[in-house]
Amino acid sequence: MNHKWTSLAIASVLTLSFGATTFAASSFNDIAKVEGKDKIVSLQERGFISGVTATQFKPDQTLNAAQGVQMLVNSFQLSLAQFQFIKAPEASDSYTNVKDGVWYSDAFIIAAINGVEIPRDIDPAAKLTREQF
Repeated sequence: MNHKWTSLAIASVLTLSFGATTFAASSFNDIAKVEGKDKIVSLQERGFISGVTATQFKPDQTLNAAQGVQMLVNSFQLSLAQFQFIKAPEASDSYTNVKDGVWYSDAFIIAAINGVEIPRDIDPAAKLTREQF
């Protein structure tokens, strides 16, 4: 059995966890024939997931750690709003392999400040297994 989840599988799990909403047309042009398209559209509309680009979701692509952390932060609506800082936090304050100033940096910062347990030496590009996610 393949232990790597595709983006579609993650979308299905999150939809089951957060319930369904009404569905509208997606801006993703690569999910028309994908089973679970409505779940992907729903999660996109609610801001839980985004595509690899504005028009591509790439449903068969394997999930990596950076994408998984971003989905967790979005899905649980974690933020830094309730915290005050003397110095703005950076991803490198909490993680040895997470770069500052890249698309996933803020998600890792938000996760760390909110107490999400993520290994300090996580590789953002590493593929996630079901167990890890």
